[in-house]
Amino acid sequence: MPPPTAPVSVRGWPQPQATRVLDRALRDLLSPYFLGTAAALADLNLLAYALVKADRADEAAPVFLKIDEIVTPWPWGMDGDPVERFTYWQRRSFD
Repeated sequence: MPPPTAPVSVRGWPQPQATRVLDRALRDLLSPYFLGTAAALADLNLLAYALVKADRADEAAPVFLKIDEIVTPWPWGMDGDPVERFTYWQRRSFD
């Protein structure tokens, strides 16, 4: 079953409810207690993607640090080549 696309649409992330979700995810997923599993890496990739789509790329920098270079095809592949999109936004988050 393919992953849903509606929750990561560009229009959805700037809304107040999405902002609260992103704020909580930043707090929880970057805590030292968050497990370093494959699911965690997928969650962190989704969080970084959501932050850049919500025009919060600067806040994605610590997420990209935690991810390192492990790119997940989804959601990055929704906008083109996943590695190219990930690398572009990773660099931009540190500008």
